[in-house]
Amino acid sequence: MDITFTPHNERTGPQHRVYVIKVERLDEAITWDYYVGYTNLYLREKWQRYEQLAKKLSKYFRREQVRAVGYEYALMKGWGPYDTREEGIQAEGDLARALRDAGYAVHSDRLDKKPDEVPRSARCHTRPLRSAKKHKGGRR
Repeated sequence: MDITFTPHNERTGPQHRVYVIKVERLDEAITWDYYVGYTNLYLREKWQRYEQLAKKLSKYFRREQVRAVGYEYALMKGWGPYDTREEGIQAEGDLARALRDAGYAVHSDRLDKKPDEVPRSARCHTRPLRSAKKHKGGRR
C-alpha cells in the first residue's frame, strides 16, 4: 500500500503527539503490556515505522523483545496534539504515569523522569509553529 504524506515541514497546526501501543511480549524479561511514546509524525506514519522496525524505534522493538500489536486509541483519547515538542514529551510522561497509576503495566522512556524534567534536546530544538492561531494543547 502506497500512501502519500504531506511533508513534515509543510504541515500546520499542532503536530506533536503521544501514543499508546499494545505490545506482545516476545522476551520473558519484559513485564509491561503497553508502550507510551511521543512523535511529531502522523500516527499512520509512525505505525509504518513499527511495521518496518525502523532504527529510530525504542530498543525493545528493534531487538524484537516486544512486537507492536496496535494503537490503544481509548487510552490516548484527549491527549494532544500539542504545539511544541516540550509539551509532547511532557505529556508522554504524564500519560505513562496516569496509566501506571490506573493499574496498567506500561513502559515509557519518560516514566521515571520528574514531571517537569524535559530533555535538553527538546529544549534546544523546539520552535514555535508558523500558525498565527495558538492552540491550547494538552488534554481536551
